[in-house]
Amino acid sequence: MIHHAQQEEHKSLRDSQASTYLSMVSMTIDDEVQSMLGFTSGLSAYLSIRSNKLDESELQALLAKIHTNTRHIKYFSIAEAYQVRYIHPLQGNEALLNADFRSLPDRWPLVDRISRTGESALAGPVNLLQGGWGMPYRVPIMVNGKYWGMLGATIDATSFFETIETKVYHPGFDLGIKGVDGKGLQGGMIWGDSDLFTQSDSRFQLIDIPGGQWAIGIRQHPDASDKTLRWRTRSISIGLSVLAALLLYSLINNHVKLAEQAMHDSLTQLPNRALFMEKAHTALSAASRQANAQSALLFADLDGFKSINDAYGHKTGDAVLQAVAQRIRHIVRPHDTVTRWGGDEFIILLTQIPPEGLQDIIARLRNAVEQPIAYQGNVLHIGLSIGYAIYPDQAQNFDQLIHLADQHMYAEKQGRKSLGPA
Repeated sequence: MIHHAQQEEHKSLRDSQASTYLSMVSMTIDDEVQSMLGFTSGLSAYLSIRSNKLDESELQALLAKIHTNTRHIKYFSIAEAYQVRYIHPLQGNEALLNADFRSLPDRWPLVDRISRTGESALAGPVNLLQGGWGMPYRVPIMVNGKYWGMLGATIDATSFFETIETKVYHPGFDLGIKGVDGKGLQGGMIWGDSDLFTQSDSRFQLIDIPGGQWAIGIRQHPDASDKTLRWRTRSISIGLSVLAALLLYSLINNHVKLAEQAMHDSLTQLPNRALFMEKAHTALSAASRQANAQSALLFADLDGFKSINDAYGHKTGDAVLQAVAQRIRHIVRPHDTVTRWGGDEFIILLTQIPPEGLQDIIARLRNAVEQPIAYQGNVLHIGLSIGYAIYPDQAQNFDQLIHLADQHMYAEKQGRKSLGPA
């Protein structure tokens, strides 16, 4: 009985460790992809706005800055319609300049799908025209709702997967990654040990990537002792905490570096309307493809802001808006999006938010914003009226979301006025 109990405990520990490791690998790959490709929304918005008057020197300078601060990207390409017009860096990639995707049978089906659907996709790994091994990430550029061209960011596949392997390496596991594109686990091998996908004791997990899915497979090595397993499980837990903190810092730092002044509100440094709407449409499009994925749009308006502006002047009013923007950014999660919609109105898009999480964020937003603001010897008090709408339960697109959230905010503001001062 003791031997059996020890065996069961040993098996339970191994199962727990394998599940933890598989989750860590999946999370690391997902975060690495999102961190690496986070710049594309801003760059695609820039191309949409400047599509009719692209300045090549300005564009090359912007691409050079992003290339310097982005990991694993071999080069950027920008196609007008289906022909590549701009490349950075050009050296070593000359073979791709002026290439027409329609004349490339192995590239055209994906490019054609992207141009028709308006949805981004990560392809490969593939052998590149100019040599080497890479994963092209293609983002359609839409102007007035119509396809204009395509932004390409080709990832150095070897560098990317070696980084993943370094971050998640564990001597007790084999790791493999396959592409899943209508073939299930029979899809093409991307990285690692292909044999583990045929082993009965392997474990698998699917993760979403732009335009498709990857299957992550792991296989645990035999003959690990109970003591070693306990130590490894604790080490993985500690490593997960440290990794999560490092990834959060990296994500925030990269976003700060890549933010362009033309795409942000000059007063609060929040995304402006154009960038916010582009991000919102991308987020809602992704949410529509995920089962049980709930998003929420919050419409917030400051109470008493006009009185402060009238009594102390616009400089004080600007300081209040900056303080409110900073407090809101501190409350929402890193992948949520905030904008100053106009005047003293703010809009917040929360993705993948459960109902209880939504109410918690609203409560914390109100508590943070309504704290006194000290400025030039004055102590200022501001109120916050918030209305929200939930996607897809209450609204099916961005326009419906913002209209309904605005109505709810106005109703709350009227209710707060009727109650009078506390």
